Amino acid sequence: LPPHLRGEGKDDHPTWDHFGGSWGKRRRNGTPASPKFYIGDVVRHAQWKYRGVVIGWDFTANAPSHWIKRVYEIYPSEWSDRPHYLLLVENAAPNSQIPEELYLAYVSEENLKYDYGGPIQNDRILTIFQGRAREPDGTSHRYYPPSGHPLRTIYPDDRIAYIVTQKAQEGGGGTHRR
Repeated sequence: LPPHLRGEGKDDHPTWDHFGGSWGKRRRNGTPASPKFYIGDVVRHAQWKYRGVVIGWDFTANAPSHWIKRVYEIYPSEWSDRPHYLLLVENAAPNSQIPEELYLAYVSEENLKYDYGGPIQNDRILTIFQGRAREPDGTSHRYYPPSGHPLRTIYPDDRIAYIVTQKAQEGGGGTHRR
């Protein structure tokens, strides 16, 4: 996990700068190029069908050049210029020998869709997020980080989604705003 999701400070790992894990603040710009998904959204990979929760995003693929070259031999190269998301992926199997911290994926927006299934099965969820929110329509597809969490600082515009979700959950009305 990126250092800010492990509770470590910026000075502990100043070079973590790829795959949606940099410390730089990301502001949504309200254009069609702005990311579709928000921190905490539950998504499903369209081709491989695994589920995950968004824990980071970049406006374009922010990865080492060798990774981009390898991945975009398979997928359309223009996708590298579109938003990418760091996902905490659901555990592959209950008795898997793969350590949970390796259940990460960095995926282009074109490969993702919203998932309205049950909670993500990964023990790291509760180390990053406070809980899972209920939307006014009864669906539940978003987790939200606790107050003061670094995700709220790095992705300040995603906070609108947290506020609306929390108000709806507390019975204060609110609407599902995207």
